[in-house]
Amino acid sequence: SVVIDPINVDSDGASIRPHIEREVPCTPKYCRPSFLIIGAGKSGTSSLYYYLQDHPQVEGAKMKQVQFFDHQFSKGADWYYQKNFPKQMEEGHITG
Repeated sequence: SVVIDPINVDSDGASIRPHIEREVPCTPKYCRPSFLIIGAGKSGTSSLYYYLQDHPQVEGAKMKQVQFFDHQFSKGADWYYQKNFPKQMEEGHITG
């Protein structure tokens, strides 16, 4: 989540920089996604997914199109995390 910290401003006091609060991405049962790719068909989301997968610190979801929000939402967030994301990751890695 992004939190705006009013104390964190430039020397002139004009620009506020966001302070990012980092949560622990993994629990003993699953890892939560660090990002979601959302977009209309033919808008480049698949290309973005594959570009991200090429990065050594990105661990992809088990399926490219999870379709949780339109078909599986009633199963709940725990099901979504356990079914689609790694159970553990190396320090500094993200999944989505």
